[in-house]
Amino acid sequence: VDVFCATPRMDTDSADKNHADWRRLILTGLQQRNSREKGGLAELIASHENLQAALNHYKATINRLEHEKNQLEKLFEDAVKDDAHPSGKVGKKSVDQRALQKELMEALRRRAELADKVCEMTDMVKDKEGELVKKDKMIRDLEALVTTLRAESETNQQKYELELFVSKSVQEEHRNLTALYVKEREKSDELRRIVENLKAENQGLKDVRETKDKKDSRLSLSRLPFSANSTRQPSIPPADPSMERLSGDTARQHSLDAASSTYLSSGTQDQTHSLKKSSPSIKKRKNFAICPSSNVHQFDAHESDVSALCFSPDGTCLATGGSDKVVKVWTLRPDMQSVEPKATVLSGNKAGIMSVQFDPTSRMIVTASNDSFARLWSLEDQKCKQTLEGHSSKVLAARFLVDDSHKVVTGSHDRTLKIWDLQRG
Repeated sequence: VDVFCATPRMDTDSADKNHADWRRLILTGLQQRNSREKGGLAELIASHENLQAALNHYKATINRLEHEKNQLEKLFEDAVKDDAHPSGKVGKKSVDQRALQKELMEALRRRAELADKVCEMTDMVKDKEGELVKKDKMIRDLEALVTTLRAESETNQQKYELELFVSKSVQEEHRNLTALYVKEREKSDELRRIVENLKAENQGLKDVRETKDKKDSRLSLSRLPFSANSTRQPSIPPADPSMERLSGDTARQHSLDAASSTYLSSGTQDQTHSLKKSSPSIKKRKNFAICPSSNVHQFDAHESDVSALCFSPDGTCLATGGSDKVVKVWTLRPDMQSVEPKATVLSGNKAGIMSVQFDPTSRMIVTASNDSFARLWSLEDQKCKQTLEGHSSKVLAARFLVDDSHKVVTGSHDRTLKIWDLQRG
């Protein structure tokens, strides 16, 4: 959490500025490319218009030359007709005819040249038209690209706004979690100090109790009567290994009883009577609470860890619950030290079992589960009779009330206790 708290916050103003610069850069690039392409197209259009004007001029010249040719041919024909008739002006007509022929030949030559130029101009116009088609296609592609880029820009803008909103939400949640963590840490420190104080007080009380027990033990031994003729002192028997497993008060009482028995066996009957009379707290103890060193029976109960168990009130069954989401009811054998190998399985929980308990009749079981529900089961048909819904978090415990078995109390991780009346449904 400390590392997470040290993470710097996002500079939203800088992010907005970078985003605006990015959009401005893209727009500037598109405008420059548009200007370049428009300049080339403008040149092509101007060139095409010039070629078209030149073509129209050449066509007009050709038409004029065709008209002149027709006139010359007509004049030539007239001249031929005149040559067919005898006249005295033959020499003059021949000269005119030769001049007209020269003009006709020059006109034909010019016509051929103009025709070649027209063909060249036509080819150039076709090439320019092809280039115009390509440029038009390129312009359409660029317009489509601009549209796509605009759509992507709008989408990126929406994503950026969404990410900015999420970032602000995360920052706000981070601040709240940080404040909550500080509060929880302060509470934890306070609880730790309280626990340490309680431990110190318990240790002091324990020391006082041990000191008092030692004084009481010494006082009891000092009050034991001794015969004036007897020089034999009561001896304390050697330490029994089992004494190490007894609690402090039981071990001290056992040592006192052993010492008293030794003294009584060595003294007289009067002394024995006097000892019993003067020490009423000394009694003969046969049974001691000794912690077992090994188990008498072990069996596999669940597929996962076992988190809850309970013996039935009649002592015939054992109910267990685990993280495998099932409850198993085991029948105890007559020796009360083992169970039957086959168990009754109660399934239907959505999470691990945290608590199980029999009702006073040993025919019903109430369970608490991490799925925020408590359930009431019947052992006669192995079905769930009631589902207790109402907690907002996992249910950690469920118990029948001692004075009313028709009511159940449940405790949950949501820090609430709820009492349920099973008769109301």
